Amino acid sequence: MRSGRLKKFPLTILPLLYLVLSFIFLKGVTQFYISQYDPPYIYLMNGTNIASGHLSVGNIIPPGTPVEIFTAIIIFIKHLFTGNGSVLYQDVLLHPESYLFTCSTILVILLCLVTYLTGAYVYRHSGNMLLALLFQSSPLFYNEMLGRAILLSAESSITICGIFFIAYLYVNTIGNNPQHSKETSYKNVIVMGLFTALLLTTKIYCTPIILLVFPLIKNAGKRIIYLISSGLFSLLLLFPLYSQFRNWGGTMKAMICHSGAYGQGNTEIINATSYLNNIVDIFSTHYLFSLVYFLVTALFFMSLWSAIKKGSKLSGLIFPFAGIFSFFTLFILIIAKQYIVIYPEPLTHQVITINKYYYFIPLLICFPLFISISLKAFPDLMSFAFFRINGKVLGYILFTLFVICCTLQTYSNCYSVKNQKVALQKTAAFLDAWKSTPLIIVSDGYKACVQPALFLGISFSGAENSKIYMAFIKREYPDTYLYTTYIDELMFWDNATDISNIFKKNNQALIYFSAGDSLIESTILSRICGDVIQKNEAICTKVYSSENRYEDIYLLKQVIKEK
Repeated sequence: MRSGRLKKFPLTILPLLYLVLSFIFLKGVTQFYISQYDPPYIYLMNGTNIASGHLSVGNIIPPGTPVEIFTAIIIFIKHLFTGNGSVLYQDVLLHPESYLFTCSTILVILLCLVTYLTGAYVYRHSGNMLLALLFQSSPLFYNEMLGRAILLSAESSITICGIFFIAYLYVNTIGNNPQHSKETSYKNVIVMGLFTALLLTTKIYCTPIILLVFPLIKNAGKRIIYLISSGLFSLLLLFPLYSQFRNWGGTMKAMICHSGAYGQGNTEIINATSYLNNIVDIFSTHYLFSLVYFLVTALFFMSLWSAIKKGSKLSGLIFPFAGIFSFFTLFILIIAKQYIVIYPEPLTHQVITINKYYYFIPLLICFPLFISISLKAFPDLMSFAFFRINGKVLGYILFTLFVICCTLQTYSNCYSVKNQKVALQKTAAFLDAWKSTPLIIVSDGYKACVQPALFLGISFSGAENSKIYMAFIKREYPDTYLYTTYIDELMFWDNATDISNIFKKNNQALIYFSAGDSLIESTILSRICGDVIQKNEAICTKVYSSENRYEDIYLLKQVIKEK
């Protein structure tokens, strides 16, 4: 018994490593509302909908329902023990950070547990410790993957489910048999359908994973059962979207029929120039991914040629390589359109470009599967005396070097999260000292207050629920206003307003910037209060600036004219 436990000890190393890195990441986050509020606050508020008994959500694009269901369960349980009789949604709105921290803590536990179980599952069925460790290493193939796995996001579901799913797929299809003769049971096929549904309903762009699974199932009848089970499980997991299917369908149509990301751009499926530029950017920027895709392509055509010539043992791997190649290629073609998102700021004339490489996490999780199958493609090479004698030692050395290099990159990413530019304690203390003064928060960067994060989450919670949440939040933050640069509008939460209405209740107001750019601040100030300043009805003075000059707060004071 003891010797068996010692044999499995290496399987605890990577889970413990992920635990330490997760702790560093969450410690650096400090408060989710500063820089990590999108999408955690969106999923938090949609999970609140479900936990409150309102089986509808407003965040329909991903569609992300497994994450929202998970969030609802955590919220419901936590509220039972800490709600103190309060209304559930009110407790969430009053203590959002506590709920998000609980969700992230559970995600950390799940990530570590699933990583260990994945290794144990592969080791139990293959007896190969190095192979088991390889399947545990998925979160290290991308330096942001671990951080995204423990934030409340679609990527957390994709990563945690995907780690085990890929191992389960390998063991129960091609397994440890290079001729792909392992029989897949009906139970295996249904479980694969469940995991596929979890991925599809988390992010619709995971659909190409069906092309990976399909060729690995040998029996035609079982392939049909796989497709049926994937569809049925998807319908079950999409229940929060039942009332929104028409809107969701319209959104999907807009995304397909417009040339830009998220339905932006002209009414055409793709813009050939920008689409090709995106593909070039993908392959020229991410070298590891490019190398793996090149090898996938090469091995697919080599196995295809072998199958045509009925030659080497490589022909026996035509179906696995065809599945991997089809999955990778179609996924790239889909994501290339959504990969670069452009946010034009009409007010400041800035164009913010975001490259969303994390969209490739479903592919990156499959790297261990590809590597393990690729090694089967060269049995003659592995039979050389050098590899027979030193192969295992060489494998452990290469794997150790890989883990060290990737861990350093992941650690750097987790540690850098704390560099959020915001002087949290100093700025929060200043705002608290002025809490009776109306506060206008400009949506131009990270903030030391929770209101913008709540505004984002509530805005994506659906029309019916957002009204309820907004009514409550107005009572809790009656002196908070938000200026959104992307629509050039001053809002009292969900109602448009202007500076004159604020002056009716108070003769002064604070304006909170995080642009770190005096020109942008000047432009926005002129939009918010330019008229009253020009008419000498108010004066504007900078009353606070953080040490790094990222945050500036101005006091706008009404001039009371003597009659």
